Amino acid sequence: MNVRNTLPACILALVTGCALWPLPERLASRAPIASGSSADAPDATVVSAGATLTLHITWPARTSQLLPASATTLVLTLRDAANAVIKTQNVIRPESTAAFDNLPSGTITISAVALDSTLNTVATGTTTATLVANVRNKASLVMTPSKLPVITDFSPKAGGPGTWVTVTGSGFPLTSDNVTATASFGGAGVAFVGIQRSTSPNEIFLKVPDLATTSIIVITEDGLTARSQATFATVGTLEIAPLSPTPIASGGTIPFVITARAASASTAVPGALLSLSLTHVVAGSTGGDPGGSGDRPYRISAVGALGTLGTLSATSGTTDASGQVSSVFTASATGSAWLQVTCGPVLLATTSIAVE
Repeated sequence: MNVRNTLPACILALVTGCALWPLPERLASRAPIASGSSADAPDATVVSAGATLTLHITWPARTSQLLPASATTLVLTLRDAANAVIKTQNVIRPESTAAFDNLPSGTITISAVALDSTLNTVATGTTTATLVANVRNKASLVMTPSKLPVITDFSPKAGGPGTWVTVTGSGFPLTSDNVTATASFGGAGVAFVGIQRSTSPNEIFLKVPDLATTSIIVITEDGLTARSQATFATVGTLEIAPLSPTPIASGGTIPFVITARAASASTAVPGALLSLSLTHVVAGSTGGDPGGSGDRPYRISAVGALGTLGTLSATSGTTDASGQVSSVFTASATGSAWLQVTCGPVLLATTSIAVE
């Protein structure tokens, strides 16, 4: 599975059709979003001694980062055809323009390095421009982040709240990185404790939040966003059929069908791992319904005694294309038990079984 995660960062003019204008011409670019201004940037100017080049810089918006959020300084370097440095300039956030004058005609190379507050390189970009006197010149410069998160796959593809999902790809934050990483499932943000980083940049582990819905997975690190191509299906309810089975005799069977349904709709969810277990009810004991109603006495037997009433043909399974898992209970002794079905550590459904 491949995904196009985020647009590259352009520091010049608009994100599409970015331009440098060394001669007097009104530029279709904006002041940095970070400054809160949407007005057009100043026009370039001309000096008689040579060409003038004005770079219009758009710093990333909070809602749509195009440069890493940690970028604080852009180091701009202009070189001539012989690779000799002719101009340099540092642009400190939130300044919006970098002006160069007295430039020679001919082809120049423009390079930019984005630095964070500790002078680590977080993005780079290079382009060329041909400056011709008294002619409008145009060029583009695209910034490429040094670490761009990309989601290529994740597993499992479905599950309930509390399920841990392994996301694979590249550019994920490491356990040693001092950056903020967030993730969401259908707009439900994953708490910081629900993100486990790895020593590898190729994987990260996410815990499905309680309010997750069926949606793509979104991971944001240092202002750069990765989006999965496939959707993660969040299971919201489990249905057991029959819900109240008729008591059977020893040796009899009850075929159960469990259906997993989405949290945000009634549609069935394939690909979800379900676990099934029997809890033996001991006559005369006290307690409450393990499903939570509290109106039926029970006592959980020792682990070795859970199969004394009968057995299940399947104690786990992944839901099929219809969102279902089947299991047959076969009675071997008289008594009562609870069938419990879970999807993840949170979601639970139960029904009672009686053998007479």
